[in-house]
Amino acid sequence: MKKNFRILSCLTLIFLIQTSCNNNATKDNSHANNGSNIKLTEKPVGESGYVISVPIDYSITTSNGPDFSVYYFSPTDTTVKGKLSGGLYFGNFPHEFDADNDSCKTETLMGKILNTLQEWMVFNCQEEYSIQTIADNKKGEGWNQRIHAFGHSKSRDELQTILDIYSTLRKK
Repeated sequence: MKKNFRILSCLTLIFLIQTSCNNNATKDNSHANNGSNIKLTEKPVGESGYVISVPIDYSITTSNGPDFSVYYFSPTDTTVKGKLSGGLYFGNFPHEFDADNDSCKTETLMGKILNTLQEWMVFNCQEEYSIQTIADNKKGEGWNQRIHAFGHSKSRDELQTILDIYSTLRKK
């Protein structure tokens, strides 16, 4: 009973902190991130009808399959290495990614996507991080009932930036 209460208390605290951080974003979409400001700008997610705010120097590219679409965000300058990146799968049959190897540490974080608090799985593979969640797309059109959101980073601070980015996803 005490364990469940502690878990619920921690989840509530995380939700309140996340909500507070999201509500403190300024009109120019600057997101405070552990003392630094990450400037985000809203961009269309391909032809999906969704928008998301990504760092100003990032682009969104599209890869279409027969019954799904994947949208990737990464630095516009392709020579830039080591920065965070991510993607969104829109379809009906998402699959979670596995950890790179058995020595990766696994944890969960709470974060918002499509205005819903969601559990995100994080793999820490020797300070190489990956994060992912699968969410229901309540505004899906038959072929895109699920969204698999994922990202990669080199630091825990960048994990929060990825969560900040996904918290801005919305149907336009």
